[in-house]
Amino acid sequence: VVLWREIVYDSDTTLIPKNTSVEVARVPVTGNHKKSWDRLDNHNTKGSSNISTSYSTEDEKIKAMMSQSTQELMLSEALTDVKRSTGIPRSFMIPANADQKGALLTASGDYAVPIIDHQAYKEVKKEKPPFMPIVESEASESTQEIPEDLKCTLCQDVLLDAVLTPCCVSETLCWRATVTSARPVMK
Repeated sequence: VVLWREIVYDSDTTLIPKNTSVEVARVPVTGNHKKSWDRLDNHNTKGSSNISTSYSTEDEKIKAMMSQSTQELMLSEALTDVKRSTGIPRSFMIPANADQKGALLTASGDYAVPIIDHQAYKEVKKEKPPFMPIVESEASESTQEIPEDLKCTLCQDVLLDAVLTPCCVSETLCWRATVTSARPVMK
């Protein structure tokens, strides 16, 4: 509606002159149209009953609840959800089958796998079960020889918080060795 002329523009194709003051208002849809939601068919509710009042055990009620919660799940819709290869250049992709692991749908409608993912799927990762004891052959591989200048002369372990004692200037001891022994014995 143009304010000073009271002109109402009903059509979207009408041109409005430059430098025209316009008042824009949202007008609700006329008529009371109720939204039509997709209703479930009531004839397909066989086997449904009021479980809370039936004489069944708690385990049977839980089993009935679990089976009824997935009755309307369409597995075909869940399986057709395919990832698209948006943002990945074609030079980084290798053609693949639809059933191949990590396959993405390209813009042309073909399936492809990124080169990096393809190489990663070829390698099989061998994982150890958690909380398994460490095999001694593996433990010996991880231990390294400690250089002599980093060893404590008393406990023969790696120096932690190294201390020079006034009695033995040439010897370097770790703090724990000086605290635990009242009088360190040198070799």
